[in-house]
Amino acid sequence: MSLATPTGPVDVSVLVPAKDEAENLPAFLSQCEAAFRDAPFVAEVVVVDDGYADETPQVLAALRARYAFLRV
Repeated sequence: MSLATPTGPVDVSVLVPAKDEAENLPAFLSQCEAAFRDAPFVAEVVVVDDGYADETPQVLAALRARYAFLRV
């Protein structure tokens, strides 16, 4: 698999600003997983939460448990 693990080396980092994106993040990360699964490099997705008053932190915490390549 070409997705980062918590301790493995990373070749590509995708930086994603998240402002009021709580409801879009699950589908986005699922698409990232599909896109990078067979890539010839190791990828991670770094989501930067801007602190907006939505459910983004809670959603990211749940998604972090599912996607090892997600960094918050």
